[in-house]
Amino acid sequence: MRLIIGLIILSFFCFSCNSNDSKTTNSTKSTSQPKNTKTTKSLIQVDQLLSNEGYINIPLNIVDQTTKDGYLVNRVQAMYKDDPLELLVSLKENVPAGFVDGMPKNTFLVEGIIFESTGPKSDRLLTTLAQKYQINSGKLTMKSKQVFTCANFNKTPIDYKSGNPKFKIFLEGGGEVAELYVNFDFKKSLVYLNEKDPQYRDGVIKLLGE
Repeated sequence: MRLIIGLIILSFFCFSCNSNDSKTTNSTKSTSQPKNTKTTKSLIQVDQLLSNEGYINIPLNIVDQTTKDGYLVNRVQAMYKDDPLELLVSLKENVPAGFVDGMPKNTFLVEGIIFESTGPKSDRLLTTLAQKYQINSGKLTMKSKQVFTCANFNKTPIDYKSGNPKFKIFLEGGGEVAELYVNFDFKKSLVYLNEKDPQYRDGVIKLLGE
């Protein structure tokens, strides 16, 4: 836990420009309730994405949203050639600003973001991410559920309808550590998995997988 806290504090002094998304073509409810179903003409083709100044950033289409247990649950999808990819990315509701008057506040967002596998489509997403990272891993299996502490980089409270909040999640386990930006663009119905640093690629794949 000390390591996570140290990484979060350091993140506010080393906020990489890659947290910005690359250009590519509130009440809490105790049970799941339909919030908004997104319509998407075509899903992003991940295999056609190029690196952004050496970083591999993966945008995913939000195709459905629900609220559950104090979280906005985003079902995100994309395609890799003919294979569908999918993940549930949940963001805690009622998140306050992370910076107030230019100073860090509400720095720690404990259990702020949750990744949940939906099965084979999520496994393919992890395998695709490894391929984009140029990691020879074979087929992978994503962990069923992971809850992340986040660095909150936002200057205003989160707008869950048309905002574009940005976070950094911290992954840790088995002596391995990694960081990954998770950014939302609710106006465009996108979630981005953006690299913090290419040196974390192996760690991201190992820690997201079983």
